[in-house]
Amino acid sequence: MGSDAEVFLFDYESYVTAVVPAFLDLLREGRVADWLDALVKRRELNPWLWNKEELARLCAGLGPDLSWVGPYDLEWTYDQDWHQRWTSSMQACEEKTHVNLKAPAPELVEQVNWLFKVAVSVKCLSAAQFVGRSRTASDYSRVLGDMGVRGDDPVVQLLGALGKRGFIIGYQFGTGVEGINGWLQPSETAALARVMDTLPLPRYEVSFAAMERFRSPETGAYESPDFSLEALSLSFVRTTATIAAREGRGLLWGNNVMPAKFYLEGA
Repeated sequence: MGSDAEVFLFDYESYVTAVVPAFLDLLREGRVADWLDALVKRRELNPWLWNKEELARLCAGLGPDLSWVGPYDLEWTYDQDWHQRWTSSMQACEEKTHVNLKAPAPELVEQVNWLFKVAVSVKCLSAAQFVGRSRTASDYSRVLGDMGVRGDDPVVQLLGALGKRGFIIGYQFGTGVEGINGWLQPSETAALARVMDTLPLPRYEVSFAAMERFRSPETGAYESPDFSLEALSLSFVRTTATIAAREGRGLLWGNNVMPAKFYLEGA
């Protein structure tokens, strides 16, 4: 089956002022914000029946913007199921607090993650660029290594955050790469665009139209006569980050994250 991987222009200001407070209220108090109500009804969720103690445990090990606390790298972790993700994430938390946190019920987590994906799409996402089928940020590890980029390079750390901040709240349920993989704040997005500008990647006008010109009219696939598909895809990340930085926006990586219209129709 597979999924379409895209990098989105991400309104981080709307994220931290609307989405994050709404989900903190949901997770800590079980309250649903008014603007989330239509989305809840469309999915036929019943958040008033969710276990508040289990909801609150979802906040453990997360940063103030609901991001996974890391580490951010390009190691492959996308095949882990929910229990594996929770266990690996909580190990560091338990070492610091000596508190063994029991994983929330899988059914509850699945519904929260679906609602989170839709809320972010509706409130925060705009233009996007396709970067591959079922691709993740970790897939760039080899091409970066071929370019001589070391594991401690800022490029790796920023791409790791772009691919893994959604490790607990973001990745969709079960195994696979679908959902919100991760995101960058505007300052991080500008830094990513800057450090990627030195890499030996395809050069072209900084625009979505220029990236679209790499699409073959015969096959519909993106291709370059001079660069590998991985290098071309990575250049699309650089270019979209540059566009986002110019607009003061962040960057978000999503697999099968649909436009807001898709989720709002019939809501």
